[in-house]
Amino acid sequence: YSYSGRLLNRWGNSGNRIGLVFSWDSAEDYLEVVFAQTGQAYLNLHMEGTLYRLATGTHNVPRNVWFNVEVIRRGTTATVRLNGSPLFQNVQIGQQPTGGFGVVSHFSLGRFDNLTLREL
Repeated sequence: YSYSGRLLNRWGNSGNRIGLVFSWDSAEDYLEVVFAQTGQAYLNLHMEGTLYRLATGTHNVPRNVWFNVEVIRRGTTATVRLNGSPLFQNVQIGQQPTGGFGVVSHFSLGRFDNLTLREL
């Protein structure tokens, strides 16, 4: 599947992150891609309440600017595109193929728009 959305982070500190949640099974079991306004991006797996950082990258999206994120899930891998360009490619994310989709905001005033989900 492809899951995408338009995101806006209004606050500028490193702990203020927004992103997309996918393969959500419970509050303890889900995957997320999040973006901090300090230029860091993370692909995280939360499993049984423990955080596993699967990938770390950088971005140059300024504060208070809308940006586009797309998560492409194929089997046990995920690719993340930021504004159409690959950020993480074919990261092994494990066998959690089912679950819901959503958005996440960690200590930030985030806004979300144009959320879409399509089967590949």
